Amino acid sequence: MNVTFEELPNTGILISNIPKNLYNDLLDESLNCNNNEIMKSGLTGKGVAKHIYVEKNYENLKNYIKLLFSEYVKKYPNILNVDILTKDYPIAITKPWINHQYKHQFIPHHLHSGIASYTIWMKIPYDSDNQLKTGGKHASCFEFIYNDITGVSRNKTYKLNKNNEGFILMFPSKLSHCVYPFYENDDVRISISGNIQLGDYE
Repeated sequence: MNVTFEELPNTGILISNIPKNLYNDLLDESLNCNNNEIMKSGLTGKGVAKHIYVEKNYENLKNYIKLLFSEYVKKYPNILNVDILTKDYPIAITKPWINHQYKHQFIPHHLHSGIASYTIWMKIPYDSDNQLKTGGKHASCFEFIYNDITGVSRNKTYKLNKNNEGFILMFPSKLSHCVYPFYENDDVRISISGNIQLGDYE
């Protein structure tokens, strides 16, 4: 039997680790950001992780994200196909924010603005396998939720532990995602998120 298969176009997820010096600088700011501006979003509310803007290391992070996004575009050039625009606009790395999440807090299913987004894990005070025993199959995990070509709901789940500190994911901004709560640990879980948009941001 002679058969062939054809994959349909799709946009995937970039996975990497940020440079160690950048990680150290961002971690220091993340742990000492009491005077940074608080970010208010449509998700802000009871039980939701707190958001705080990155300030001191914004420029260095922005420059790194630009480099990473250029690699993303090489693999998935269709991310820049924005049919509603009448002309090209420059890439703008908007101000990122720090997420401080404590025991039982969460970030519900949501989308981001822009064309691409990213999340960096700075501090993970637990091992997901241990959390899963207490909180069920999704406890402490980061998860993408999407529909496949047949309309069936699918998910891609990342079980996190200390080995994922410095781990970064870059993905389409309209890809729905969430962060589940963790249990049995009173320390803080820290991540940094941000968006890539088209236009003059600065």
